[in-house]
Amino acid sequence: MIVNKFGGASVKDADAIRVLAGIIAKHEDNTIIVVSAMGKTTNKLEQIVRLKMENDNSYNDKLASLISEHQQTIDELFPSNSNAIFLIINNLFSQINKQLSEYTGGDYDYLYDQVVSIGEILSTRIVSAYLSESGIRNKWIDIRKYLQTDSFYREARVAKEVSKKNIIKAFAFNDENIFVTQGFIGADQAGNSTTLGREGSDYTAALLANMLDAEKVVLWKDVDGIFNADP
Repeated sequence: MIVNKFGGASVKDADAIRVLAGIIAKHEDNTIIVVSAMGKTTNKLEQIVRLKMENDNSYNDKLASLISEHQQTIDELFPSNSNAIFLIINNLFSQINKQLSEYTGGDYDYLYDQVVSIGEILSTRIVSAYLSESGIRNKWIDIRKYLQTDSFYREARVAKEVSKKNIIKAFAFNDENIFVTQGFIGADQAGNSTTLGREGSDYTAALLANMLDAEKVVLWKDVDGIFNADP
């Protein structure tokens, strides 16, 4: 079993997601795909949260722009707007808007995790749906239901023993041999979303590989080449 991790640049737009699908089509044996939020989505959601905290209503414009970017991606990937992904993405952005509109002050870190974590849910929903559209059978997993953490928002620590038991049950290679899930995020005992710190997707991939005794972890990068010295 292999854990494949795709960073934000590797799913930044429709073309990048098509490349991802092409890679997975060549490696359809037991594999877990860990995906970050698309492009600069995490940074943009961070800015939206900060503006909301500052009572700056321009966060609405930033959110509308982010919605448009994701909408453009699914418009390019799916020939019919009757595909369920359109409603799924709309509902996820409605969740973000609800979290922001209901916020009346308080813990910035808590609000950050509830909003920013949805970036990974968005990207993995799109990737999973496109793989299915391309004839690649897969199962989408909400890692927040299985990767349990404490409530130290923005820098959550994983409860490894209970999480391992959950993960082994969730990622059972029986009827399915490809799973799509999120990096960077988890949930506390109360079910509140948490994040594992920046670059947390690599950590998630490593955790899953360790817990499931994977053969290897492959970190896919969207780069032109590899340098053999500091450029």
